[in-house]
Amino acid sequence: MPVFRAERAAPSLRLTLQLWAGVLLLYGLLIVRGGIHTGPDTQSYSHWADQLIAHRFNPVSFLRQESFTAPLVFYTGWITVVAVRKTALGSGGMNGVLILNWLSIGAGSHRILSVVRDATASASSQILAALL
Repeated sequence: MPVFRAERAAPSLRLTLQLWAGVLLLYGLLIVRGGIHTGPDTQSYSHWADQLIAHRFNPVSFLRQESFTAPLVFYTGWITVVAVRKTALGSGGMNGVLILNWLSIGAGSHRILSVVRDATASASSQILAALL
């Protein structure tokens, strides 16, 4: 007769939350320690966001007047995020980007840890996923 391993219960939700809190804390410390860094395209997005604000968030009017090598319609999502950030946070807007990054890593890491917990039923797999 074949022998089957008994199914193991998935690790507790508590472990998932503890690992998630560790990821959030570590990433938060890295953000605070590293500070604000901008890329070469930051000025372009800032300019386009200012133009979108000047057009009162009317994307049709904005796209008719602005031009770029590639169609700006492909960039309107992020341009809108930057414009909303600039409108809502003013001069502290770059801190908003850091917060958005932190929230994104938080949502993504929680989802990954949950999937690993459900798929593997292994605490060590969850720990490895958190370290990666």
